[in-house]
Amino acid sequence: MAVESSIGGAQESSDLHIRKKRVINRTNNGQVPGSLQRAPYIVNIVKDGLSHCAGIILDSDIILTVPSCIKEFVCTAILKISPSIDLHKSHNAKIELFTEVLPANSYAWFSGWGCTSLGPKNPPVFPVNLMMTRLPLISQQECVQAHHGPVYINLRYICTLDASGRRATCIGDEGGPLVYNKRLIGVLLYRTLEIGKRPDVFANLIHPDAQHWINEIINFLQH
Repeated sequence: MAVESSIGGAQESSDLHIRKKRVINRTNNGQVPGSLQRAPYIVNIVKDGLSHCAGIILDSDIILTVPSCIKEFVCTAILKISPSIDLHKSHNAKIELFTEVLPANSYAWFSGWGCTSLGPKNPPVFPVNLMMTRLPLISQQECVQAHHGPVYINLRYICTLDASGRRATCIGDEGGPLVYNKRLIGVLLYRTLEIGKRPDVFANLIHPDAQHWINEIINFLQH
């Protein structure tokens, strides 16, 4: 598979590829039942035969993810892939960016292949199938108070936190989509290390600068 970064320079990878087929499983542990059609925009980025992180379909040959997923190439979060993904004769579909104002106290859907069980003495348990969960969004002020991590929380970030401790992201979920009203609002940057106490942090794709950057890079890669 050819992978091209946002600053050019196609590179070949034999151990990193985009998994185009996905199955959504059922669980009663925070995640919820779903169908393939409910998350047609996510892809699994696989390395050495194992799930590595997630990506989001912005177009048939454009995948949005986070730099930690593709550090073997360059520090960019947008990939141009070849061959492209079939958006017409499959369940795959691109997702549009959310361009409105999020209502207060909203919930958003998150999906990914990250671990479903993580304990202090036990190794993480990873699902074979794609999982989905509904996460509560918290305000920037709440996030600043609860967050202890590598970034300074500002308007460029969106945070989620389920105080019950039943729902959160986990190892392997990086690059996954946060979706509100069937539109993309965030991509997972940093997962919580203390479920129920610390928030998960997403890049805020509603921010005008983020939307401008994404559109600019897509135009560059498609010409």
